[in-house]
Amino acid sequence: MSRFRLIVCVCAALAVGVSGCAEFDSPPEPKLVFPMAGLFTVGEPLTIEFSEPIRPETLSISVYDAGEGARDIENERLSGLEPKLSDCTVATSPCGEASLTVAEDGLSAQLLLGGDEFSKIKVPFELEIAAGLMDMNGNATAAVWSFDFLFGLAEAGNGEPVEFEDGHYILVGQIQQPLPAVLLLVIDLQAKENGEFAMAGVKAKALEGFPKNTTNPDEMFIDTTENGFGVFAVGQVSPDGDGRFLQTEPFNVNLSIGPVGITLTDVRVAGAVVELDGHDSIDGNISFSSVVLDTGSGEPFTYDAGNTTVSMTWVAQADLPEGFSTLCGDNLCGDVGFQCNPPEEFPPAGFCE
Repeated sequence: MSRFRLIVCVCAALAVGVSGCAEFDSPPEPKLVFPMAGLFTVGEPLTIEFSEPIRPETLSISVYDAGEGARDIENERLSGLEPKLSDCTVATSPCGEASLTVAEDGLSAQLLLGGDEFSKIKVPFELEIAAGLMDMNGNATAAVWSFDFLFGLAEAGNGEPVEFEDGHYILVGQIQQPLPAVLLLVIDLQAKENGEFAMAGVKAKALEGFPKNTTNPDEMFIDTTENGFGVFAVGQVSPDGDGRFLQTEPFNVNLSIGPVGITLTDVRVAGAVVELDGHDSIDGNISFSSVVLDTGSGEPFTYDAGNTTVSMTWVAQADLPEGFSTLCGDNLCGDVGFQCNPPEEFPPAGFCE
């Protein structure tokens, strides 16, 4: 969302050349500032910017789990989920091992999350700003604001051997801005012994009557229409204490919703590698540096960076819908023949030997 001021003009219909205009002052809008990498490193404070100066005493922040088991099929937080950080304010800071400060000009705030809860487990979280955030004129927000975020590793990979389960994964992410959309991909991901990996995936869609964000391969099909597309990326699986952490290098995603073309630039997928039903899965987020919206008429619109939670679930190849892609061989695009343009030298030379 972007800050706006709505000018309401009230005109007297019977008065000649007379009009009255009153300016509506909207409440402040917060924005979580994302690093270029799309994820924060452990120990790095979260910076929140405001569209105008706020009254510091009206800022109240909570933090919730946003990973596996914390949200329902509609990607909404489960009712009754207890926050990891509850109603932290400037007056109550430090809030346990977290601290909150507001800049003197009221245009930004910093939240530093400390303790094991936010250092060892690199899974997605949701930052929530309570309703009632007020500007200097007393205009207050009527709804809560929330932002997904993730702590990652400062450096990916150190050359050490790391285990990872090769194979096909179903990736699901739900984008809310600028338009709500479900990113559903069937991906072939192969990793080397040192954790370097490459992945090739194609767009899938849920069958009619099933949730758009399903992870069940029996409830989806590969989109082989002109709206289908492919994605290609490389990255690293790294040891992370007793766990593992996966992150890609940036790549672009092109997709469409009806006649509207959407490009997500500098996309990064990152998250903790966890076990689900005896197989590896990824519980993390997907971030992008901008969203370019092309309606086909006039100049494209460019929107700010953002991110959202993402999951990647391992699936046996025999259970996949027809038309999936494979990384090694001559089937990078599967049955998708339109928006599928693998980069040159992909996968990297020698990767599939």
